Amino acid sequence: MKGLLFKDMYTIKMQSTFLLLIVFLGAFLTYSNGNAGFLIVILGITIPVNAIAFDERANWDKYALTMPISRKDLTISKYVLALVVLVLGTLLSSGFMFFIHKGDPAANLAMIGGSFLFGMLLISLLLPLCFKLGTEKARLFLIIIVFGVVGIGTFILSNDRLASFSPAEASLYTVVGVIAAAIILIFIASMLLSLRIMEKKEIV
Repeated sequence: MKGLLFKDMYTIKMQSTFLLLIVFLGAFLTYSNGNAGFLIVILGITIPVNAIAFDERANWDKYALTMPISRKDLTISKYVLALVVLVLGTLLSSGFMFFIHKGDPAANLAMIGGSFLFGMLLISLLLPLCFKLGTEKARLFLIIIVFGVVGIGTFILSNDRLASFSPAEASLYTVVGVIAAAIILIFIASMLLSLRIMEKKEIV
């Protein structure tokens, strides 16, 4: 597993120009409007998906299975990579928020935490599609997924009854905890689904 992660980290180094562009854009957005959450979501999605795309082009899975590496290892390593990237993106965004934007600490933490969970949700929906359909087709579904999630959020905010939901009716911490727990469960379910897909996938 550690070797697979090192291999993926090496492929990330090959994207250094793209990564520097994203980091620069994240710093600019943080300076201009205080939004560093973009960095977490973009890095959390693109790096794992690009790692799978590199594997597809190199026919890596077929070669890896000739070594003492299982389909389970190949699958779980991408989820571990996604978590590592999300955490690193969160740390970087936190630095931007607290040293460049210097806004309200509570608001900064809320934005960073929400962006982390949103990135975790998106990659949970995207990775099974990558394993099932390949990265090129999965990227098309990404647009549908993003619009779907944003659409649901817009519906909630535009619904007077839902938008007027007050923390006085239920603890805000409880609501946040339930949302976070739900996304973690979705992430775990996504990994189990991907494992099942990879077990049945014909690798030639």
